[in-house]
Amino acid sequence: MDVVVEVLGRSLKFAERRGRFEERIELALLTVDGNARAANGRSATFDLRLTPEQYQGVRATGVRWISRLEMPAGHHQLRVAGRALQTVLSGLVTRDIDVPKFETDRVHISGVAITSLPSVLAITQGAARLSSALKTRPSAMRSFVSGDQVTAAVEVYVPSSIASIDVAALLEDARGVRTPVDRKTAAGSRQTRLEPVVFVIDTKALAAGSYALRIDGTPATGGYAVTQRVPFEIIVQ
Repeated sequence: MDVVVEVLGRSLKFAERRGRFEERIELALLTVDGNARAANGRSATFDLRLTPEQYQGVRATGVRWISRLEMPAGHHQLRVAGRALQTVLSGLVTRDIDVPKFETDRVHISGVAITSLPSVLAITQGAARLSSALKTRPSAMRSFVSGDQVTAAVEVYVPSSIASIDVAALLEDARGVRTPVDRKTAAGSRQTRLEPVVFVIDTKALAAGSYALRIDGTPATGGYAVTQRVPFEIIVQ
């Protein structure tokens, strides 16, 4: 799985020296399984010396760290710690994660990676599995300004026994009203494969408020469906 960690730029304080804006950000993460065993320990450091143009971009977005983790099926806790030296701030974020058992003969859909146009402004370390499909780096942000172009991507696991997967995206608003976004096909082959599927959401057509993007994958032969769902909100500036 890919983990996207972002530090908001508006929360940072920079020291200006000789026309550059300086800050040092240190991040670290690890996972702990149900038996209290730690794994995936890693860290990243951002030594920022930004031009005025870069400074404005980071203030509007932030810095981003993308890290790929390997975890077996079961319950885990993700722990991310960080500090900004110039800003004199530190913090810890934890999140519980349940990794399902992978069954090779069934359809699977990865978690949803989301990005938008301002994502290119963030200083980024690391690359996500779906970066090439998204064109811009995935973001941890889930609030988007009306008029922004939001792109979402998933990987669909297609077993060799299934000809194709119907992949449908729809939006659910706060009242539960569902609006179709798009429908695509993940084609199978004689071998199992991972197929990236991308959806573009036109936020100009959305009123301000809370939404959820729902992506359903259904084998062409019918039967069961696999669903991923991610909440987000639209704001008006």
